Amino acid sequence: MLVRSCLALLAACAAPPADERFSVPAVETMALWRPGPLFGASSAVADVAREGAWRVELEAWWIERASTLGNPLAASARLVVSQRDGEPWETRSASFDGARIACGDEARAFDAQRASGALGRCSVLDRRSLALPSGATLAWVVRAARDGRATPVDLRFELARAGDELRACVGRSGQREHTDDAGRVTASASDEALELEHALELDGAGCVITFEAPLVFGEPRTLAVRASLHSEAAPELQATALAACADADRLALEQATWIGSEEAREQQIESALRTLLSRNHRRPALVFLAQTCGAQVCADLALGADDDTLAACIDAIADSIDDPARIARAGGTLVWVLERGTLRFLARRGAEHPLERELAAIVARHCGELGRSLNALDDVAQSARDLADFHERIVQENLVFLEDSRAAARVRAFDWLAARGRAPRAFDPLADSESRRAALEADAQERKP
Repeated sequence: MLVRSCLALLAACAAPPADERFSVPAVETMALWRPGPLFGASSAVADVAREGAWRVELEAWWIERASTLGNPLAASARLVVSQRDGEPWETRSASFDGARIACGDEARAFDAQRASGALGRCSVLDRRSLALPSGATLAWVVRAARDGRATPVDLRFELARAGDELRACVGRSGQREHTDDAGRVTASASDEALELEHALELDGAGCVITFEAPLVFGEPRTLAVRASLHSEAAPELQATALAACADADRLALEQATWIGSEEAREQQIESALRTLLSRNHRRPALVFLAQTCGAQVCADLALGADDDTLAACIDAIADSIDDPARIARAGGTLVWVLERGTLRFLARRGAEHPLERELAAIVARHCGELGRSLNALDDVAQSARDLADFHERIVQENLVFLEDSRAAARVRAFDWLAARGRAPRAFDPLADSESRRAALEADAQERKP
């Protein structure tokens, strides 16, 4: 009896104190859907496919020790947007320092680590099966308790599908503290997003993303999110996603209607145009105008360019704004004023010296292979009648590049056209010249009215 009591006493002394037990942050999780792409304005719910939704299996855990599997998340990203109080302020996202992504076999290895206890104690946060229809974006969100903050802290993992194409990103929004040059600490709203270079493979092993929670929520834990993509979703999952898209579409319409009448909208645009012509608050004014009218090239530059580049671009655009009131009333005039002004500014800047990487990326994204011939791009922008005419001319120019003698030029033009559904059928940019010519001729015959 004495020996048994001593062993019990030793076991009690060896046990961890109650305050060292594995606790988890106070958060809530939710799944949200909306019609439209990963970034940019939402599209109509009518564009969301009613059939053929993919199934997303998602699990999340709090774990005691972070895994070293995979690559740093920043190394697997191709787009970073970091905003403070609505204005771009960094080209990197501090929220995701220490975050990692493991795909394929490394994702399976993570599963083995977690199951074996190699990552320490573990607590399940969420486990869901979700549907992802074509034409929709699915966001899984972790929201921290407010704890007196003006805005909650959200961490989101988003998947957007367009046909067989998938894009993915992670993001964080909420208040963040900043230290200025004088050492003063202030808090402001921030929104950071990082698009992943390698999206999930359909019916593949999936991926695991781990986040250092102190950076995200201020908690001494690691958040692990496991996602995999499968080719068929159950009817009830698909119905939930479609209903959520319809609700989001209805809410967006109500908000747009609530903003005011057409006259109020014109007044907002005219006010922003006059701000653009002034010397104060020009970036927010340009972002508002570009997003309001759908000027995508201009919006990309407004969000990503440095202050000097932005000022020079706005000065170039301002030359075409002779009467803000008239342009505000003219409907489609504004979008072409912004797009043509931005494109011609980039073309002229590139003719003087090589464009900065972020500016070259904007041109390549919107203009394809023509974006590498800036003088020709300037000519097209100058001669186009309107935005629709410009877009069609850009497509035709990229079709011409399919006959280029350089394989790299053909591949880039083909990829750009394929992403927009305008690539010739059965065309292989790396095939021999006779096969390429035959594919182009066959496509031309098919497109004849």
